[in-house]
Amino acid sequence: MGSLGFFEEPFGPLKYPKARRDESVVDDYHGFKVADPYRWLEDCDAEEVKEFVKKQVALTESVLEKCETRGKLHNKITNLFDHPRYTVPFKRGNKYFYFHNTGLQAQNVLYMQSNWVQDGLEGKPEVLLDPNTLSEDGTVSFKALSISEDAKYLAYGLSSSGSDWVTIKVMRIEDKTVEPDSLSWIKFTDISWTHDSKGFFYSRYPAPKDGENFYSGIQTNVNVNHELYYHFLGTNQSEDILCWRDPENPKHMFSGKVTDDGKYLVLYIDEGCGPVNKLYLCDMSTLPGGLQGFRERNGPLPFVKLIDKFDAQYINVANDDSWFTFMTNKDAPKYKLVRVDLKEPGKWIDVIPENEKDVLESACVVNGNQIITSYLSDVKYVIQVRDLETGSMLHNLPIDIGTVYGISARREDNIVFIGFTSFLTPGIIYQCNLGTKFPEMKIFREISVLGFDRSEFKVNQVFVPSKDGTKIPMFIVGRKDLNLDGSHPCLLYGYGGFNVSLTPSFSVSRIVLARHLGAFFCIANIRGGGEYGEEWHKAGALSKKQTCFDDFISAAEYLISSGYTMPEKLCIEGGSNGGLLVGACINQRPELFGCALAHVGVMDMLRFHKFTIGHAWTCDFGCSDKEEDFNWLIKYSPLHNVRRPWEKLPGRMLQYPSTMLLTADHDDRVVPLHSLKMLATMQHVLCTSLENSPQTNPIVGRIECKAGHGCGRPTHKLIDEAADRYSFMAKMISRACHALLFNLPYTTRRLGNLAPNLIVKVSAPRKSRHCLNPFFSTASLMGSVSALKEPLEYPIPRRDDSVVDDYHGVKIADPYRWLEDPDAEEVKDFVQKQVKLTESVLQQCEAKDKLREKITKLFDHPRYEVPFKRGNKYFYFHNTGLQAQNVLYVQDSLEGEAQVLLDPNSLSEDGTVSLSSLSVSEDAKYLAYGLSSSGSDWVTIKVMRVEDKSAEPDTLSWVKFSGISWTHDSKGFFYSRYPAPKEGENVDAGTETDSNLNQQLYYHFLGTDQSEDILCWRDPENPKHFVAGGITDDGKYLVLTIGESCDPVNKLYYCDISSLPEGLEGFRNKDGLLPFVKLIDTFDAQYEAIANDDTVFTFLTNKDAPKYKVVRVDLKEPSNWIDVIPEAEKDVLESVYAVNVNKLIVSYLSDVKYVLQVRNLKTGSLLHQLPIDIGSVYGISARREDSVAFIGFTSFLTPGIVYQCNLGTETPDMKIFREISVPGFDRSEYEVNQVFVPSKDAMKIPMFIVGRKNINLDGSHPCLLYGYGGFNISLTPTFSVSRIVLTRHLGAFYCVANIRGGGEYGEEWHKAGALSKKQNCFDDFISAAEYLISAGYTRSEKLCIEGGSNGGLLIGACINQRPDLFGCALAHVGVLDMLRFHKFTIGHAWTSDYGCSDKEEEFHWLIKYSPLHNVRRPWEQHPDQPLQYPPTMLLTADHDDRVVPLHTLKYLATLQYVLCTSLEKNPQTNPIVGRIECKAGHGAGRPTQKMIDEASDRYGFMAKMLGVSWIE
Repeated sequence: MGSLGFFEEPFGPLKYPKARRDESVVDDYHGFKVADPYRWLEDCDAEEVKEFVKKQVALTESVLEKCETRGKLHNKITNLFDHPRYTVPFKRGNKYFYFHNTGLQAQNVLYMQSNWVQDGLEGKPEVLLDPNTLSEDGTVSFKALSISEDAKYLAYGLSSSGSDWVTIKVMRIEDKTVEPDSLSWIKFTDISWTHDSKGFFYSRYPAPKDGENFYSGIQTNVNVNHELYYHFLGTNQSEDILCWRDPENPKHMFSGKVTDDGKYLVLYIDEGCGPVNKLYLCDMSTLPGGLQGFRERNGPLPFVKLIDKFDAQYINVANDDSWFTFMTNKDAPKYKLVRVDLKEPGKWIDVIPENEKDVLESACVVNGNQIITSYLSDVKYVIQVRDLETGSMLHNLPIDIGTVYGISARREDNIVFIGFTSFLTPGIIYQCNLGTKFPEMKIFREISVLGFDRSEFKVNQVFVPSKDGTKIPMFIVGRKDLNLDGSHPCLLYGYGGFNVSLTPSFSVSRIVLARHLGAFFCIANIRGGGEYGEEWHKAGALSKKQTCFDDFISAAEYLISSGYTMPEKLCIEGGSNGGLLVGACINQRPELFGCALAHVGVMDMLRFHKFTIGHAWTCDFGCSDKEEDFNWLIKYSPLHNVRRPWEKLPGRMLQYPSTMLLTADHDDRVVPLHSLKMLATMQHVLCTSLENSPQTNPIVGRIECKAGHGCGRPTHKLIDEAADRYSFMAKMISRACHALLFNLPYTTRRLGNLAPNLIVKVSAPRKSRHCLNPFFSTASLMGSVSALKEPLEYPIPRRDDSVVDDYHGVKIADPYRWLEDPDAEEVKDFVQKQVKLTESVLQQCEAKDKLREKITKLFDHPRYEVPFKRGNKYFYFHNTGLQAQNVLYVQDSLEGEAQVLLDPNSLSEDGTVSLSSLSVSEDAKYLAYGLSSSGSDWVTIKVMRVEDKSAEPDTLSWVKFSGISWTHDSKGFFYSRYPAPKEGENVDAGTETDSNLNQQLYYHFLGTDQSEDILCWRDPENPKHFVAGGITDDGKYLVLTIGESCDPVNKLYYCDISSLPEGLEGFRNKDGLLPFVKLIDTFDAQYEAIANDDTVFTFLTNKDAPKYKVVRVDLKEPSNWIDVIPEAEKDVLESVYAVNVNKLIVSYLSDVKYVLQVRNLKTGSLLHQLPIDIGSVYGISARREDSVAFIGFTSFLTPGIVYQCNLGTETPDMKIFREISVPGFDRSEYEVNQVFVPSKDAMKIPMFIVGRKNINLDGSHPCLLYGYGGFNISLTPTFSVSRIVLTRHLGAFYCVANIRGGGEYGEEWHKAGALSKKQNCFDDFISAAEYLISAGYTRSEKLCIEGGSNGGLLIGACINQRPDLFGCALAHVGVLDMLRFHKFTIGHAWTSDYGCSDKEEEFHWLIKYSPLHNVRRPWEQHPDQPLQYPPTMLLTADHDDRVVPLHTLKYLATLQYVLCTSLEKNPQTNPIVGRIECKAGHGAGRPTQKMIDEASDRYGFMAKMLGVSWIE
């Protein structure tokens, strides 16, 4: 951006005035010297300052004269501003009052009407007071007003030129005569009448002493010694009663308000702008001579100090004599309603408790005993009617998404007026009759803007992850017809301070920007505001102020990465505290913005407290007088952090964005010196101090005369300023697109698809913007650049174009159908050639051998699994380090000698035989175990006698997806199997592709042949169903679970085996099945048995509970189900174990982090929280009779801990039983962050990011992004040796995106990424990748994505949809042919997540994303960009009988053909290869050496493709 100064060609460089620098002015802050060379600009009366202002005004005008859109914007804004506007009416006595503006009147006019009649106001409106008659230029405005209870008098405050100083006048309403009363030196006041209408309370400052220079509105003196007075009507101000002052606390501010019953005066005492106050009360009805009696006294009123410390905010809502109702944030950062009796001031009662999520914004008592409350819910208003006494909900009042800007009613009123606005709603005033049974929101007045059509626009709310992962809401307003191609101007507005919430409101000027400049207007609800209560406010205040800037910068990065705009077309804007925000952000990230508009900003953070009311802001900022506060203020103070960006980053020609600082001569809140000193500093540092400065973007100031901080500004001044600042914006960003003011919205709509051609003619070429965007790199587009020395010679497999399937009338070719036969010689030849090709690539990957060495070294550490107990013995798995398979050990006690019980490494020479399942009999005499060969899902069950480790003759075959459950007599066990293949069928278990059907449940008697096993259950009518049998802990029941797919739903039957007349023996020679009772006979939810007490069963279920709950039922009353642990609102109940007789250990998943609790089995009540770090619970071992539980824990930086927890003690603690240590791994070198990334539809997606500490986020680092997103599976933190090696030696970030389709947030999260919504998974993953780029973790060409199984599908779909976004892709054992997956092995079970192409509707989902069917040449889709697919490695294994290898082979052949071999000269130079493992399966049971070899290969490939250097 720096080299493209707009002003170089049109009329040469700007000639900035050179302001005098007084280098002698140096302050000492706690030993730190800080120069202030423009201190002289603080004297607003000095001639030198006036001359400086004059020159700056001339400079700015010379710039604005060149802004061609200035006149057009002025006309458009004026035209749209010219519409009638009304405020919410309010009632006093028998009259109604409201403000009205006919359109372009300088100030709103106060009107009056007679009483309410039926549905409207009676009588003709009368002008009561028109401030436009009080000055010729419209600069006199209302600042405060109050009408006496009997509606006889109006007291009103007048401000001149926008100053905060007010003069109070009084008018007699009946004849509109102005009384002689005139009260001066008033600032920050309410006006509150006593009910006798004899006078009112107000607040003021002492009059200036004789000889003091005081011109209201331009002085900078500190405002101190605020005082509360009572003024008697018709008297001189000098006779007013001094009601309260506090000379010991001169910075305190006071406000007095009379209660609705007229009895009490409530005194509010504030120490600053923070939401805290003291609150005193004076019972005026008990004053002996009334207020009259104090006219001759000097003392203050006799207040009772109800709240006498600054620890919370209290706002009086209502009172019934001595009973007061308050709104407060006391112990309630989101506010609540409380009640107290003044007779018992120590006893407070909650009326409306704090809401867990929403912020209580206001409470108004109406209709005798009702309260209207407004809540802020994710920055959107909610209105409710509640009972005053109980706080109970009576009605929800329906409103659109927007802002309630006023509620007008008093306690005696049943008619309420509610003002509403939104980004696309100029204004609606609703009238609501609360005297009816069902109050309605009727439109009383609606503001209409001629020429504005809301249907042209749309509003989105997104949630942007900030630097620390906190989700920041942001509204985005724009025209509906705009594509997110990064070409549009964008205005980003923010504030972030003083508990102020930025809520949706209508803006004429910004609608003009959206309509005529094609701009997006965005509001970032950053921390420091009040959008989420006091915690949100405090998170952006004092030492945490930097958080505000991080949030705002993250919002800007999101707008760029999401395609709304690009840096050079992004303008940021803010006022007051928001001006500070803009100043800090352009200092910290000047390259990120194309333009900046900072209104009346607080720029000198070391001296702000020395002027007017600045001392009140120390609650948010701190104060430089304190050393700790100074140390944080100096870090971000805009005035003190102006640096030349081209010197900070010499390799990049950066400069500050075009900047306009706006202030006003009568701003006596943030006095103009802030903007003047910042302006002089920027112009000096960036422009005038260098002969040939790279700063060609203009730095100018707009200084308004006869205007203040913002309030009371006349309409014409508002229009003038808006036209000036936005035409400046338009001019500054026009270098990126010269078609800003196109008046084509209706034309382009009629032209339809011709419109893009029109816009292309006047826009800058699209590719040119990428060179300017620091978050977009061209490297990933450079198809001619390959990481390999020579082009690859891909094998050219046969294409059989005759294979074409008809799917519901759609013809789909499948030319590589022959690759589905694993036994065909042609397929074996294809595999052999691909293996050879891949090996030729891997030989060029220099990091591969280093990775193998480091991974092997780190893998070589002892590992232990969680022990489990059976009988009087303990069993556990252990690996000394590099053993191929884990070994099963047994101990007689925890202190006893451990013995090897079964070592699978002895069962094969190459370590490819693994234990896939096991079960120990209740008496610990027998071990039944399942062996898998080469990673296949097929299992052979064997039996061992534990005592002497002798093998029994029992051998059970054709077992798959089975548990093993012993009966308590140890005579045998239940298991599940498939029918044996018929004679002549292929029986090479693990390589076949036939569909697995007709699973059956059997019981095997120990010592017998499998042919004698009892068939317990089968269902030939439903051949795809799965069955599993489990014995209850009491040994009495067999529980049969029936599944139809991978969905978390099942049927559940039970059999009371204790009641079988002859036991199971009696079924040995019978053909009939066991007599099951069907407890659950529908597939509508999941049920998992936890425990039983005879017929009373406890289950974990998702029935009507997508986040799961615990329920109980008595089999004698099967229709009476009771909730034991209800579903949690936010967290997912992951597992439940019955232990220590009457307790439960439950684990929850909370934002993808585990929480462990101990609860009461009977009641579900919480007994204990078990403390664990952020990570995953990978195993809980205990049975109901056990008092000691073992709990396995891991995390990204914790290799493994096995905790021992004794639940028999009063307070169980988590003692470390075993801890896994990895020599050479130091967790202190790394850090883990969790962020929440907004997806395409704004859904917030959690993502963990693991990396070395203190890495600069400059986009230069490699990054590995992993995802899954399916089948209700949650990716939780776990330790990975290979990925730690990547972070340590490749300097990579490792990231896990918890996208939808998984189980991280329960069944709704799962379903949101399944079936017709599967595209959400890919959008989520792509958004996570875009975030990593925009946040500076990496860039496209350094980003590798990885996933396996369903995650392999994810990778395939994403490289098809966004090949430009990634630098490398690793897809393991992926489901890639989405039209035929259900035809092979167990694929039919996946239709619950994917659907099935046999159904027409589902075919249309699948064909849109099926990786095999969506390979396209990206250079043909985008002819103007040399795009190609990223380097890609597809991984599979010959014995994967779950996702059979044909998926990978067909996709590999298709990618190589479409992208490489079908063209003589193709742009695809990035390699597309396949790694095909022998004697391995889907993943489980893979030997250690094979895991190390594969990790070294795939990450060596990644390192080569990303161009990563090795770090020792």
